[in-house]
Amino acid sequence: MYSELAAAYWHEADTSLDEERQLEVLQRLAELSLGILDDADQAIRAYRRVLEAQPDHEAARSRLERVYAQRERWDDLIELLRERLVRTESFGEREVVLLNIADLQEERLGNADAALDTVELLLSEQPGNAGGVGALERMAEAHEAQRVRIFAVLRPIYEATGNTMRLIAVDEWQLTQTEDPAQRHQIYREIAAYYAGLDQGQAYAFRTLARALAEPGPAGVLESLDAEIQQIARAHGWLDELRQALLMAAEAETLQTDADRRVALELQAAQIAIDIGDNDGAARVLRHALEVMPDQPEVLALLDEALAGLADFEGLRGVLERRVAVAEDDEDRIVLLRRLARLVEEGLGQPEAAEGVWQRILDIEPNSTDAMNRLRRLYAARGAYDLLIEVINRQIEAADDPAVRTALRKELAKIHREARSDREAEIETLRLLLLDAPEDDDALGMLAQALLAQDRHREAGDVMLERAAIAPSRERRVNLLLEVARLNIGPLGDAVGAMAHYESVFQVTPGHSEAIGDLMRLVRDKASSDAASALVIPQLEQIGRWGDLAEVYKARSELTEDPSEAAEALRQLARIRYERLNDPRGSLEASNLLLDRVAADEMRPVLEYTARLSVLWTGPRSTSSRWRGGPRSRRSTRRRAC
Repeated sequence: MYSELAAAYWHEADTSLDEERQLEVLQRLAELSLGILDDADQAIRAYRRVLEAQPDHEAARSRLERVYAQRERWDDLIELLRERLVRTESFGEREVVLLNIADLQEERLGNADAALDTVELLLSEQPGNAGGVGALERMAEAHEAQRVRIFAVLRPIYEATGNTMRLIAVDEWQLTQTEDPAQRHQIYREIAAYYAGLDQGQAYAFRTLARALAEPGPAGVLESLDAEIQQIARAHGWLDELRQALLMAAEAETLQTDADRRVALELQAAQIAIDIGDNDGAARVLRHALEVMPDQPEVLALLDEALAGLADFEGLRGVLERRVAVAEDDEDRIVLLRRLARLVEEGLGQPEAAEGVWQRILDIEPNSTDAMNRLRRLYAARGAYDLLIEVINRQIEAADDPAVRTALRKELAKIHREARSDREAEIETLRLLLLDAPEDDDALGMLAQALLAQDRHREAGDVMLERAAIAPSRERRVNLLLEVARLNIGPLGDAVGAMAHYESVFQVTPGHSEAIGDLMRLVRDKASSDAASALVIPQLEQIGRWGDLAEVYKARSELTEDPSEAAEALRQLARIRYERLNDPRGSLEASNLLLDRVAADEMRPVLEYTARLSVLWTGPRSTSSRWRGGPRSRRSTRRRAC
C-alpha cells in the first residue's frame, strides 16, 4: 500500500503545476521513503527534485545532507556541501562548511591532501582563521607526511600573529626532519632569535645555541655561531656556563670524527678559563686538545699563555720547543726562540742553555743584533772570551753603521787589554778601527797607550801627533804635542828631535809655561843645551822672563865649547842682569867671567863696562874694597889690561 502511495506522490509531483504543491509532495515522498519504505535512494531523488526546483530550500538540503551522512555517501555529501558553499556568503557559515568538508575528506575519505586544500581555501578567504589554524595543527599531529606543507602554511600565520612559541615548535619539528648541517644550524639560530625576542628569553636562546655547538656544519656557519654565543655569554656573565657547554659539545658523539671542531671548541673553553683566571683549568683542557690534534699551533700558543700565567717554566719550555718545531716560517721561529732563550736564562737560571738557544737564532738569522748582544753578555759573564771575541767580530762584520763598528772594536780592544792581556791584539783591533774612523780621538788615545805599554814609543808618538792634528781645542793640541816632545826626551832619548814638537807648542801657544819649563831643564843638559837654548830664548824674551833668560845664558856660557858663543852668552848675561834684573853685582860677575873668554883686542870694551859696573856697584867708596873678586882677580884684570 505504501509503495502505491509513493507512486502517487511521484505522479502528483510530476503532473502538478503548482510548484509549492510539488515541493510539499516531494518532501512527503522523501519522508515516506526514509521512514516506512526504508528507501534512501528514493528519498535522495525526492530531495534532489526539491533542490533542483528551489536550490535555496534549506530544509531539503539539510535533510539530504543527513541522509548522505547516514548512508556514508561521503563524496555526495561533500559535493552537496560545496553546492551549499556556493550559495553561502557569511564568513561564519563558510567556515563551518569548509571545515566540515575538510573533516570529511580527512576522516571519511582518508585524503589529507584534499583536506589541506580545503583548509587552505578557508585561510585564503579568512587569513588567520582560528578554526582553520586549529584544523591544521590537529592535522600536523596526525599526518607526518603532510607536516612540511602544513607548517609552510602555518608559519606565515604565526609570524603575522606573533605566535613565537608556535614558531619555535615548528622549528623544533623541522630539526627532527632534516639532517643537512647548514639547515639545522639555520634552524637553531632562528629558534634562538625567537627566544631572544621574548621577555626573559635570553637564557633559552643561550641554551639553544649551546645545543647547536654539538652540531657539525660549514666553517662559516660555525664561526658565526661561536661569535653569537660568545656575545650572549659575555653580555650576561655566563662565561662559566659557556665553558661547560663548549666542553660538553667537544665530547658529543656527533663530533667524534671532527677533530678540528673538537679542538676549536676546547680552544674557546680554554680561552674563557684564562679570561676568568683559571690558568690551571685552561692548561688541562689544552693538554687534552693536544691529544686530539698533537702540535696544533693555536692550542700550543694558548697553552703557552696559560703556563706563563702559572709560572710553570719547565712546562712552558717544552711548549715553546714544540712551537718552534711546528712554526711555519723563520720569523715566527725566531720570535719563539727569543722567548725560549730568555725563559731558560732568566726563569730557569740556565745561562749556558740560553747560549745554545741564542746560537740557534744566529743559525737562522746570522746578523741578528739581539742574539749577538745577548751572547756577548752571556759569554762575558762566564769569561768565555774566545767565544765573546768571535761574536763581537761577527757583529763588526754585520754592522753597516761605522759608528756601531767603532763601538764594537773599542769593546773588543778592551777585552784584549783587560781580559786577555793581549796588547798586540788590542793594537791590531784599534788600527782596524782607525781605518774605519781615522779621526776617532778616543781610539787614537787607546792605541797610543797600547803602543806605550809595548815600548813602541816612536809609533806611540806618531799616534799622538795624529791626535794633535785633529784636536778640537788649542789646549788639547798643546798637551798632546808636549806629550810627544817628552816622549822624545824620555824613552826615545832624542832631545833634539823633541825641539820640533816644542816649537809646534809655541806656534799654538807662545810662551807656554810647561814647554818653557821643559826647555829650561834641557838647557842645563849639555847634549840638548844648544837646541833648547835656541828655542827657548825668543820665548823668554817675548814674555819678559828675564831671570829664566839669564839662567839660559849662564848655562850656555858654561856648557858650550865654542869660546865665541860662550863670550856672547856672558855678554848677554851681564846685560840682562844689569838692564833687566837690576843686578849690578851679578852683571859684574858675568863681566869678570867674560874677561877670561875674550881675546886681547876685545878686552878694552869689557874693561870699560866692568869699570862702570864697579863704580855703580861700589858708589863713592873704593872700588877695590867692594870688589868681591879679591886681590887675585884685580891682579888678573890688570895683567890682561896691560
